[in-house]
Amino acid sequence: FRLNDLIDIAPPGQPAASVAGIGIGSSSTQLYALDSKGELQVAFDSFLGCKPTSKEKVAAEAGNAKSAETFEKQFSAVLQGGLGSDSPAQLLYCHWAFGY
Repeated sequence: FRLNDLIDIAPPGQPAASVAGIGIGSSSTQLYALDSKGELQVAFDSFLGCKPTSKEKVAAEAGNAKSAETFEKQFSAVLQGGLGSDSPAQLLYCHWAFGY
């Protein structure tokens, strides 16, 4: 995923600002979007990935796996951090970012 892809992903006739891109990797998640002024907005969580952190793995093995509610809160925080109330984004492009 590259920020320039927002232009290619935008629906026909829609500006790149209508798309927000989010890269979900093994250990982190990053969101890129353009605000209503066309300025880049970035949000991330260095501990929100597809694989559990070492602490989460130990907790899961002890019967205390991360709950869906906790994941939802972390993911929502990234979305809210990168998409302000004036965001023109109408499409969220999620990209599996393993291998970077």
